[in-house]
Amino acid sequence: MKKLLLVFLIILVGVGILNYTRLYPQISITVNELYSPNKKVINVNDKYFQVSNGKVIDLDTGETIIGAAFAKVYDEKIWAYDTRLGFSLYCIDTSGNIINTYHLGNPINDFMIADNTLFTVSSEGINEYNIGDTLTEVPVDYTSLVKTEEYEILSFSSNDNMCVWLYAQSFSRYNSYYSVDLNSGECIFENGGFQIISANKDSVVFACLISYKYKSEILILDNNSGKVNTVEYDKFNSFNRTQSFVSKNKIYWIGQENTSRGFTKDTPPSACDEMKKHKHDVLLTIDRNSPESIDRWETKTFERILYVDDEVIVTYYNGKYIKYSTDSKKVISKTDTDVIKEPGSYLTQGCGDYVFVFDKESEKLLDKVSIK
Repeated sequence: MKKLLLVFLIILVGVGILNYTRLYPQISITVNELYSPNKKVINVNDKYFQVSNGKVIDLDTGETIIGAAFAKVYDEKIWAYDTRLGFSLYCIDTSGNIINTYHLGNPINDFMIADNTLFTVSSEGINEYNIGDTLTEVPVDYTSLVKTEEYEILSFSSNDNMCVWLYAQSFSRYNSYYSVDLNSGECIFENGGFQIISANKDSVVFACLISYKYKSEILILDNNSGKVNTVEYDKFNSFNRTQSFVSKNKIYWIGQENTSRGFTKDTPPSACDEMKKHKHDVLLTIDRNSPESIDRWETKTFERILYVDDEVIVTYYNGKYIKYSTDSKKVISKTDTDVIKEPGSYLTQGCGDYVFVFDKESEKLLDKVSIK
């Protein structure tokens, strides 16, 4: 009798564990970063191109216009970086006609163009070039702005661009290199113990992501005085590589809070794309003119923020795309979707008037959701 009772209890616990795990979505959703080099969609005058499997593909025709590891758009032209024939940067039109080819000599992780200046970033740091028929490298000379016991901020300026080296005194693996266009706010970076979330001619706003500090901070670098102000914000238990959307007056900064749902006491989970340990996505709305003013909004558990601007927040939750008013956080609309299924792994990116949804493994475009 006791043995039968023990077997019954074991089966009951097993069924309970199985049902417990089934409660949680077996999906993974990655939201592409605003200035990530790994964009899956680029937009030239409302014409969309997919960057996938080493190709730039016209989404209207399905034709490949050039091979590329990644691509960006500047001055209504596509700039495609490819590694197959050396390390080359191609400037092309929307039909794939090559306007110019630039040979970099060494691999890069990202690039940015402002006026006639090219900035590249790699594990070696930032390089600057003047763009003509060929590239002419410009020497980089950093000046120390701020030095504390924990970090040093060094920078150099070139026209309306600012290059920053954030040096972590005790943890060199967190050293970060950034190049920032102070007009557009675009930035490229290497590593990222610190993350730029906003930049203009007056100031650069960094998030401190260094976990050894056990606290969360925003660093506001005054471009004129070189002084740094520090603002603490509510701690996210999993505030790793985050997303940011920036408008004229607001910074929309998205992080995650995850939780352990095991029966044993696990270590706090790091930020990840798997939804089974998701607790909240958290949206911090920061006033660019007064970064001390921070509004915090949390999604429901298992709800992922896909896009934010001054008008609308787009999320995915339980088989629906949901649009909220950015100001009031009230629901504007809900749209059913059968594209995101369990089990599955997905990547989304906001571009132009849409949020594009891809299968993460095959990189196949599955859906595009209107932002308007």
